[in-house]
Amino acid sequence: MHSKFSKSIVGPLPVQLFFESFANPETPRILSTMKRVLKKTFSRITSRSKSQDIEAELVHAVSTHGFCPQYDLQSHPISVEGKSTNTRPNLCLHSCEESSDPNWTNLELIVDVRDNESADPFPFPSADSTHQSPHIDEGASQQVLEDLERYFLAQFCRQHRTSTLAICIFGRFVRFLRVDHAGVSVSESTNYVSNPRVLAEFLWRYSHLSRIQRGFDPTVVPATSAERLLLTKAITHHVTSADLNVQADPKIRNTLAKDYPTYKIEVVDEFSSKRTEYIVRKPCAEPSHPLGRATRGFVALLLDSNDSDESPASLGRRLVFMKDYWRVPSTTLQKESESYNNLEEHDVPHIPTVFSAGDVFSGSQPQLSVTQRILRLKGVKLTNPPTSLSQFIHHRVVQQLGLPLDTLRNARDLVQVMRDALEALIDGYVKARILHRDISSNNILVSVSEDQDGRRRGMLNDWDISCKIPPGYTTVLPRSGTWRFMSCALLEEIGKSHEIYDDMQSIFWVMLFVAARHLKHTGKFNILIFDEEEDCTSLNGTLTTIGGIHKLSYLDRSKTKFECRALEDMFMQFRKFWLNYHYRDRITYEKIHDDTPLQGVASQLLQTFDAALCRPAQDWENGEWMDDQYPKWDGSQVRQSMLAITTEASFDRKSDGLPSSTSLSKQSDHTIADLSRPSSHTLAPPTHQAQSLTQKRKRMREDEPIVVQHHPNPNRKRPRMNHSHSTTPPLRRSQRLLNKRPRSS
Repeated sequence: MHSKFSKSIVGPLPVQLFFESFANPETPRILSTMKRVLKKTFSRITSRSKSQDIEAELVHAVSTHGFCPQYDLQSHPISVEGKSTNTRPNLCLHSCEESSDPNWTNLELIVDVRDNESADPFPFPSADSTHQSPHIDEGASQQVLEDLERYFLAQFCRQHRTSTLAICIFGRFVRFLRVDHAGVSVSESTNYVSNPRVLAEFLWRYSHLSRIQRGFDPTVVPATSAERLLLTKAITHHVTSADLNVQADPKIRNTLAKDYPTYKIEVVDEFSSKRTEYIVRKPCAEPSHPLGRATRGFVALLLDSNDSDESPASLGRRLVFMKDYWRVPSTTLQKESESYNNLEEHDVPHIPTVFSAGDVFSGSQPQLSVTQRILRLKGVKLTNPPTSLSQFIHHRVVQQLGLPLDTLRNARDLVQVMRDALEALIDGYVKARILHRDISSNNILVSVSEDQDGRRRGMLNDWDISCKIPPGYTTVLPRSGTWRFMSCALLEEIGKSHEIYDDMQSIFWVMLFVAARHLKHTGKFNILIFDEEEDCTSLNGTLTTIGGIHKLSYLDRSKTKFECRALEDMFMQFRKFWLNYHYRDRITYEKIHDDTPLQGVASQLLQTFDAALCRPAQDWENGEWMDDQYPKWDGSQVRQSMLAITTEASFDRKSDGLPSSTSLSKQSDHTIADLSRPSSHTLAPPTHQAQSLTQKRKRMREDEPIVVQHHPNPNRKRPRMNHSHSTTPPLRRSQRLLNKRPRSS
């Protein structure tokens, strides 16, 4: 878990520079009470002191000497969610104005205490000559990083922050940390026992910082009791009045979790400058990491001063969805607010109505990460600094509330929703020249209400990594999006440009993914085709990841048959279309930099959807929605399981000349049979989750959009496919394996 965290650490910063940069209060009264700091304040702490003794000394010193007025330093009793009670900060600082019981909602400053001086995970030489740490305890230091990452994630999820400060104590030594979404700034290690003034000064400085300096978002304030009641009434009405044509989203039910505080958020629209207030509580979508985009999604209640009707039905109609995240500024990527504005101007259908969107400001300044600036500081000697750190800008989008695909009720509704998403994708590209680049099951939503014909409609959501593509654009766009729904060509070809056709094929994979989990089918389906990945060393020696072979083999031959006749016929047509496209039409179409071939492809795909939707009711029989048939599968299966088998659509090795390779490895002790019921070529709903996964796959597991980057990583303990001596590049390996079979035209 700590891989991304450890690669974003910047330091060591001189203590005074750290204070001046991150703990510099506006009031000049810094050293006025430092005379209270006696030389022997922490003299009872030695290299053999236990963490409990160190904690007691710290609490006693703060309460006795008044280092931190208006704050209490207490033990933190609340553990990180899903972890043991020992996984918690040792101490936390919280305001005396808050509740006397410290929790993740009101804690301000995390104080992590370790009695092992060798557990310091920050590989920086100490400026303190008294630091006696001849070696680093690797196990203990890694545990520190993992714990810190969980602490900061819990704090960012419960609170609305731009950054946070923390204290890390290792025996007699202290480091100060500042965390924002770009990375972690770390101070030098200092002996606070021999120099207690350092720790005392930091606490004194912190107590005099403004809320903005302490990392709080000024656009967010606690909601009043009356506002909390309004949100409760609105959510309760929405959940209990859900009609029989769509299921209630369980994530909306969880919005009212009592262990989360209720906030009021002000959003300023970028184009109209209109200020609007919303009430939120627990996010229905949370990040898995404190750094980076840290996307959160809220079901929010609009506070409308012009609407005095506070009946549950009226409040339910004022529920919206708020997306809160940190974007990376780019010359090629549009801001999501700009993308939605352009789509609306060009009358692109089936996109959510946006009520307010734009960057978040603190006063007149946008909320930005600052850790990346440290890399450019002159006169500061950093140890093994990151090559680069991205800048992040706080961004919010408030839009029409939608429901996830798994709340549908039947196959026909699924087809209608996917058809609408495809039309939005095509029109967004043709009319507004915007390429979505992240089609996934989380980015296609279902409307809450029915249209005039009584149908549920679809919406294409999350245009946050979309690109503006002018006519004749020839620049290569790197592959991006959610791995399990990428097109076969993007997965297998290194350096291929992301095209509109790739997004159109992703629509098919999303529909198959949802249908396989919720609709009746015969035969055996291998759900692992969506998470196939293989290491590959390219001709220039770069280690990267490829996939797509098992998706192609599914297109070529499948034993899975959906019991709904209309749906099965659609899948047969789409499989044939995309297989022929991949091997026959793709290279020609992608070389033509106009919309001539696109019009034909789009027309054929939309006509296939329309023809299915016009079929009689008996053709949609056996299309009732089922509970998830793979409830425990989240894409985290052991990678060897994918390599040890072929898919249920696999061709025979002997008849088709499939060579032995590391991609289809020899049978190992850990095979697919260990994860599922007995089957020679398929994966049934797994009985347990795997124990390990690469960090990249963890990011993808939440379907969070990423731009796939290729960097060698010598620590990856997985088999490699070395094609450095092959005359045929590894870019089209599936072509070499499949092109021996005659293809139908």
